[in-house]
Amino acid sequence: MLAALSAPLDDQAKHLAALQDTPAAHEPLYLWLAAHRGFAVADSNEETIRLAEAARDALASRRVDKTPHYAWSIAENDLEARIFDVLSWAHLRAENPAAALDAIEQAYRIAPSRDRGVQRATILRDHFPDRQQEAFAANKWAELDSREQDRRAAGPCRKCGLAQAPA
Repeated sequence: MLAALSAPLDDQAKHLAALQDTPAAHEPLYLWLAAHRGFAVADSNEETIRLAEAARDALASRRVDKTPHYAWSIAENDLEARIFDVLSWAHLRAENPAAALDAIEQAYRIAPSRDRGVQRATILRDHFPDRQQEAFAANKWAELDSREQDRRAAGPCRKCGLAQAPA
């Protein structure tokens, strides 16, 4: 699964196929990777949504049952937000902006990021004309989030002068 994170799409397909009939195929990470790849290669939106929803449900089930899952070094909230990202993209491509907005708002609540803020603002702007002001405000918050992340970037501490790692 690790190779699938950065491999070319054809190699990702081979890695995912090799794991398809193993216990790994039921892991939230595998399901997210399969959904992400499906979206990237423009496979069926229905299949991409099915895989992303299966990843979401598997992660939620594991959380409720307090059962561990394999996610390599990806934090659980980051994986969950990435699952909702894929759901948003796929719903948008399937021309279901309400579901896309719901998914990206969930992703943003779990792990806020500039990209998620911009995605939300774009969906509002393009598909919900009655919420234009909200889209503007959402984009402004995304810009502010980005500036805050820039201030936390690696560099010397302003107080002590010691080098810092990126936040």
